[in-house]
Amino acid sequence: MIISDRPPTENEVANATQHGIDLNVSVIGYDGLVVMVGKDRRVSSLGKERVSRILTREITEWGEAIGDSSMEYIEIASLSNYALIAENIITKGKSIDINFTLDPRQYYGYSDFYKTGLFISSYYYENEIAKDSEMKNISIDGISPTDKSIRDGSYPLVTRLYAAIRSNSTSNSTARMMKDWLVGAHGQQMIADMGYIPANKSIVPTADIINYPPEKNFPSDDYGLPDINMDFPRMDGSTSAQPLFRLIASRACNVPCAYEISEIWGTRMLVSHDKGPLGDYRNLYINTMTTAAGTHDGYCNLINGTADIIFECRLPSQDEKDFASSKGVDLILKPIALDAFIFILNPNNTVGNLTIPQIKDIYTKNITNWSEVGGVPAPITPYRRDENSGSQELMKELVLKGTEMSPDLSDWTLISMEGPFFKLKDDKDGICYTINFYAENIAPPEMVKKIGISGIYPTNETIRNRTYPLTAYVYAAIRADAAQSSIQNRLLDWLLSPDGQALVKESGYVPVK
Repeated sequence: MIISDRPPTENEVANATQHGIDLNVSVIGYDGLVVMVGKDRRVSSLGKERVSRILTREITEWGEAIGDSSMEYIEIASLSNYALIAENIITKGKSIDINFTLDPRQYYGYSDFYKTGLFISSYYYENEIAKDSEMKNISIDGISPTDKSIRDGSYPLVTRLYAAIRSNSTSNSTARMMKDWLVGAHGQQMIADMGYIPANKSIVPTADIINYPPEKNFPSDDYGLPDINMDFPRMDGSTSAQPLFRLIASRACNVPCAYEISEIWGTRMLVSHDKGPLGDYRNLYINTMTTAAGTHDGYCNLINGTADIIFECRLPSQDEKDFASSKGVDLILKPIALDAFIFILNPNNTVGNLTIPQIKDIYTKNITNWSEVGGVPAPITPYRRDENSGSQELMKELVLKGTEMSPDLSDWTLISMEGPFFKLKDDKDGICYTINFYAENIAPPEMVKKIGISGIYPTNETIRNRTYPLTAYVYAAIRADAAQSSIQNRLLDWLLSPDGQALVKESGYVPVK
């Protein structure tokens, strides 16, 4: 079963039909898209058609958008699904053009966004974002997003929540039972208590699930949920560390797990495979409790209190330290494994080794041709990662060490850990960097090649004995205010025990002990 904020697209339906699959889709609730701007921006309402023209870049300056003399360029960001935005806001036949995805509560590096930005989010998240940032929501066509306007359908950007299963799911399958529960009285009550508008609009909230006191037990019996006897911390962190904490969760909950290959990216991800009674529910529980939001978001989620323990490929960046300080939060970090920071090239590139000074010169544009480092004459394309990503912060810490990259490289920034692999697969003259564990255990095989650093190739042995020059720690982190008896504190200690280090090794990492 899946829960989505939009119905299946035509391509998804066609793909399902091609595989002989019919979908059973039900509306389980309502939400809405909200448009947010800086609190000091002198605008309280925009027309839906005008928002569409901003998102398609027909309007690029605030003066044209709101009818004043401002020449400020409108930055656009979103946390919402692009297909959802296109379906509900964009004029048919137009293309959406959003600068980046961010949560204004977390990205201190985008502080100017509050002044010039337009942000698209869901009504469900809007109150939290508005409370903790410098942004406000605005009305659309004169109607503000409220529980009432979404409930009665008068707000122009109402969206729906869907639950979908395969039509051939048997009546006693966990998937069908969970879907039936969601559209029934108990499920609809829980949806209302979470802050959504339930499909049964006569049901109103009776509790506040989102702010439920953590010192109390969650009242699952109130919603008729099955008791699966699991108690585990919310885990988050680097994309590259996902197999480690998914393995920890699966073993702790006595649920088998296995690697699956993404049909879209070809990447390998560890997922739980409980085929017993309530297996779908247990799998959903584990997969939900072990989210790999990424290095930066992992730190932010721990600081915000939406994760209990995180697994990271680097120490917190200055932005993350500042964010923790602003929240009055201290962190406890312990190295639990060893990994390596590596450089990758197209498989047909003849260069097999670089020194750290050569790499630094490439990224400061002092070396611009492969012939200068023993390769076939061709201009070098030095790709970089996005700010605050694990890879970018390691590049600064281990290689650049205070030296600034050439500003010309901003156009060659790659988003996500998959980015360097797919880019270098086709660019024989490119170079980029990543994490060894990701390259060996998650990325599609043979898309790129690793190179040595100063004659030493990254292997488990050279990482273990630390002869590889860019060996790095993998950290587990919790909040310092976590109780000594908390699960996350006990798990942190266990990870450094012989049993914990054995599991670290089993996951594919090099143990730190």
